[in-house]
This record gives sequence, C-alpha cells and structure tokens, in this order.
Amino acid sequence: METILERAEWSTLLFLSVLFNFMEALAKLSLIEWIGTQTENVILMVSEEFRLTVALLIILWVPAIGLAFVNNIPLTTMMIRVIISLSEKADPNLPLQPHIWALTIGACLGGKKGILYFAIYLFNYFLVAIGKFYST
Repeated sequence: METILERAEWSTLLFLSVLFNFMEALAKLSLIEWIGTQTENVILMVSEEFRLTVALLIILWVPAIGLAFVNNIPLTTMMIRVIISLSEKADPNLPLQPHIWALTIGACLGGKKGILYFAIYLFNYFLVAIGKFYST
C-alpha cells in the first residue's frame, strides 16, 4: 500500500481537488448560469441585422476568455444551453450550426489559453510535419 501511495502524483490530485471545489463553489453561487443568461441577453439586445455576427463573436470569445479561468466542462455546458436557447427562440437569423462551430473554436482557443499559445502549437505541429516530411 505504501508503494502505491508513494507513486501517486499528489500535486495533480491536489490540483484536481481544488479545481472541483472551485467549480462547485461557482455553481452554488450561480455564477456560470448568470454568465450564460447575460450572454443570451446581450445577443438578443442587438438589432436583427447584426445579431448573427454579434452572437458568433460572443459565443466564440466568452469561452475563449472564460476557459482561461474556469474548468472547460461547466462553461462549455453553459454555452451549449445558451446556443440551444437562442436557436429555440424561433429567430431564423440565429441558426444552430454556426453557433456550434463558434463554440468549438472558442473552447479550443480557451483550452490552449489564448491565440498566442494556439499559434505556437500550430507552429510546433508545422515544424514536426516538416521534419517528418524531410526525414523520409
């Protein structure tokens, strides 16, 4: 039993424990739900002419920025609820599919903690691909 406990990565377990407790505190405070409601309200306040553009930008950047601070699962789940709610409002200018793509890209950007890191990852993948291409 002691050898198993010695092999455990206590820093990772402590990090996950703190993260789950933090997310539970945010859920108890209804902060994530409030962010979702405010996001939806802002999108619906925009005139119909620009609503799709604004909705896509907001749905792209709220997760991209928010995921730098909170866990991805609750925030992405909240944004999925916002997207579904917007598509159910019977507004033909807010189709579901572009919003799903915007959320997907925003979650990826937030998961990488921003465009700079995203660009660095892409550059690294490019270098690896070039290295494999020239080594064959």
